[in-house]
Amino acid sequence: MTFQHLFIVSIIIVATKAECVPKPHPEYYDFPQGFKWSTATAAFQIEGATREEGRGPSVWDEYTRKPGKIRDNTTADVTSDSYHKFREDIALMKSLGVTHYRFSISWSRIFPTGVGKPNPKGVQYYHDVIDALVESGIKPMASIAVVTSA
Repeated sequence: MTFQHLFIVSIIIVATKAECVPKPHPEYYDFPQGFKWSTATAAFQIEGATREEGRGPSVWDEYTRKPGKIRDNTTADVTSDSYHKFREDIALMKSLGVTHYRFSISWSRIFPTGVGKPNPKGVQYYHDVIDALVESGIKPMASIAVVTSA
């Protein structure tokens, strides 16, 4: 076979393969104008700092600290440490084009004993998170995580 024949066969193979590659439907990769890119987290899973600045123990804290309840005995004491790194987290969200963020407010951080006077440091933390979100152009969408309260 000559070079010319190989070249023609190669073009036919490439052309055939190109036609056989399925093209995804536009609805799989095109988002409508004004689509809201959002993300969500749960306080217990990302905040950490379970024993800092007046946060009280939650039902989940008590459960996960019992040996054998969690396979590797990890707790929520550190997690991804968003309590200390929320500004970095928000900067990452902004860089990804996130427009809305649904997060939960830990009842145990606001009301360390479950009732009574709120913990000012816990309240301030959520004020700071909300302020940082707004400054970054991300709409905060808060929910209360009461299922974790003491």
